[in-house]
Amino acid sequence: MGILSARGIIVKIKLRVKKVIAIRMALLCTGLSIIACSAMIKKNVIKSDMTREDVQNIITCSDDLMILTGPSQFRQGCSIMSGGVKFLLAFDESGHLLKILTNSREYRLPNGLHVGSTLAEIKQNYNEYKITAPTGYGRLVVIENQGVAFGFSWKEGSPCAAEVLDTDEVAWLELSEIELQ
Repeated sequence: MGILSARGIIVKIKLRVKKVIAIRMALLCTGLSIIACSAMIKKNVIKSDMTREDVQNIITCSDDLMILTGPSQFRQGCSIMSGGVKFLLAFDESGHLLKILTNSREYRLPNGLHVGSTLAEIKQNYNEYKITAPTGYGRLVVIENQGVAFGFSWKEGSPCAAEVLDTDEVAWLELSEIELQ
């Protein structure tokens, strides 16, 4: 009986701790969207579809910029700094985060790829990718299931503008999510 009651006390303590954590998270997330709240719980993650207000509740994003997001397509956005790296956040017409961009060589993906990596290095890390070349924007190597695209500068005079050589270097990254440092 003493063992059972001791286990009962442990279970009650665990339930109380979980309840206290849930109450704290509810207070912390009051007034935030579900996406912003889950981002705060997940160590300050900024991800696509968050509103600008959601982002602002996590990190300062106060400047107003027009960010190139496609051929002759600019979106309203802002910049943030995290871990010494500058990121540009582009929002759609409804104010939701569309994409996160950086041209900093300091930012590394979990597999070590970064601005300056080559197409050959990308191929070593990903089996499936799609190359697109929106006229006037550059060339993109898109890894759809990973939420990342590697941007390569446009090649004027190339016989095939969409061609990306194994030795070509990434000029920018387009991300769907970042964890703030």
